[in-house]
Amino acid sequence: YVQGMALTYSLLGLVVASMGSQFQGYLQHPSVLIAVSILFVFLAASMFGWINFQLPQSWTSRITETSNKQKSGNFTGVFLMGALSGLIASPCTTAPLTGALLYVAQTGDLVIGFVTLYVLSLGMGLPLLLIGASGGKLLPKAGNWMNVVKVVFGFILLSIPLILLERMVDAQYILIGVAVLSLLFSGYMHMQYLQTDTPSAKSGFGLVRIVTLVLGLVLLFKPLLPQPSADNEVNKAMLELVSKQLNDFGENAAHGSSQNVVQNDHHFKLVRTIAEIEQEVQKAAMDNKVVMLDLYADWCVACKEFEKYTFSDATVKEQMARMVLLQVDMTSNSDADIEIYDKFSVFGLPTIMFFDLSGKELTQNRVTGFLGADEFSQHLDQILN
Repeated sequence: YVQGMALTYSLLGLVVASMGSQFQGYLQHPSVLIAVSILFVFLAASMFGWINFQLPQSWTSRITETSNKQKSGNFTGVFLMGALSGLIASPCTTAPLTGALLYVAQTGDLVIGFVTLYVLSLGMGLPLLLIGASGGKLLPKAGNWMNVVKVVFGFILLSIPLILLERMVDAQYILIGVAVLSLLFSGYMHMQYLQTDTPSAKSGFGLVRIVTLVLGLVLLFKPLLPQPSADNEVNKAMLELVSKQLNDFGENAAHGSSQNVVQNDHHFKLVRTIAEIEQEVQKAAMDNKVVMLDLYADWCVACKEFEKYTFSDATVKEQMARMVLLQVDMTSNSDADIEIYDKFSVFGLPTIMFFDLSGKELTQNRVTGFLGADEFSQHLDQILN
């Protein structure tokens, strides 16, 4: 039964992960972020019991009728019942299922898509296995605690829009949103504290309400607190960094290399189109050099990890210095970016491609996803040698 249910969700993850190479970039568009944020607000509202999501009644009736026709006592019938239950029970799992599907769409990886939804299904099925093995002795008793759990998850879902909108809204307003959410959650915990008579539950509700109350008040009134003076160490460090960047820019301009982007003391030449990529690869081939092409986006967390943890490594720096370094900023997901996705069959970011001395891509050496400094250094060593 659980395996049948898992198959339904896993196939759904497979479909979402294969919806297109540029789908990952589309998800970062402001209109998409706003729409998804609104969706999570509705999902939270369903957890609070304000609205109810479910399949059309005609669909549910037909699926239930088909499921009821399956005979008990054989594995095939039970497997089909589990597969159909994945559709019947979907309204109950709308919120976590939606979150998992968004994660799968972000990765754009077929294996991750299938495995993520499969693991989600196993997690959903584990209580069924335990209850079945116990003969019903572990079946939880219905009560108000189930409503509390639902509401808590509703508040968690409300925090997701704040995370999504942080990419396009000033951090100060995000912190205000977090403060308001914390105060509302503290109020709900206080209400539960007054309604419960169980000592252990009362202590738990009391502790959580105090912590969230303090957090909300601190975040809400933080802008009103005295700000640090301009001569503190943090501002000094920021001024030194800005000064260094200006000096680097001046040096680049003096050498006629204003298109170079400085990242971790490495010079990536910014290219924007397929034509520019091919032109630079041919130049490198004439100079008898290997090319490393980094497909990057500001919204790509793993891209940031590459910059901070991998490209900054001393050994990696020395190896990269022997290559021609190119970079495409795909943050905006423009038409030119989509052409690059399609031309090189790129499924998601980060993607790092390498071209040999003849200008041909080393497809077997393409890097997709984050690699630590040691592993990436070994990878570069194989390419250079």
